Amino acid sequence: MKQGSIVCIKDIMNIPIGVESNYTLDWVISKLMTFGISRLFIFKDKKPIGIVSEKDILNYFYKEKLQKRVSKVFINELMHDIFFKDSSTTIPEAAKFMIDHKCSSIGVSSNGDLVGIVTKTDIAKFYAENYPGKNQVASQMTSNYFSIFTKDTLLDMIQKMIESEISRMIIVRNERNPVGIIATGNIFRAVLDIESEENTQKILNITLDFQNFWSRYEDWSVCLYRS
Repeated sequence: MKQGSIVCIKDIMNIPIGVESNYTLDWVISKLMTFGISRLFIFKDKKPIGIVSEKDILNYFYKEKLQKRVSKVFINELMHDIFFKDSSTTIPEAAKFMIDHKCSSIGVSSNGDLVGIVTKTDIAKFYAENYPGKNQVASQMTSNYFSIFTKDTLLDMIQKMIESEISRMIIVRNERNPVGIIATGNIFRAVLDIESEENTQKILNITLDFQNFWSRYEDWSVCLYRS
């Protein structure tokens, strides 16, 4: 980036990925994991009508307690409105908009059409690549981390993630020794995997010990260390 040049969101946007509104939740979760993304646009007659994020899916899991199988839930039941900004919007303007509106992504529009998406990760990547060394991790980090015990249930974890507005948690044992970290993607994989075998309602009440959950999905987590 040349010094003094103005960079707009069109310069860092990604191609919008989406599905039709009649797709079911299990298919959407699979697509999120396949593409390694955290949200999808929802289309109807090729027009964007909403967006669904990992947070929306977690909220649904907690609210409904998985009374319905995800293969029976249509994605338009979970979607919310899209925040649009014109492609000429500068990156600082977009960052301020996202902070003010408490959103983690914006749809990029041009002549009334959806042409891209910009997430908070894209903005963070832009500043990391163009303003290296300006800040240290210690000056921006959260002083307290969020954790959950191995004896707690998945429902406990989902509730804490929603309340704390986070997407991953440290797993600790009784002495608060960390044994791993688990993210929303791990929960989604577990739901899809177990639903193919049994009623998903059962997984909300199992504990996160090594026999019931951790040992089964350990390969989908990043282990900090093992004792």
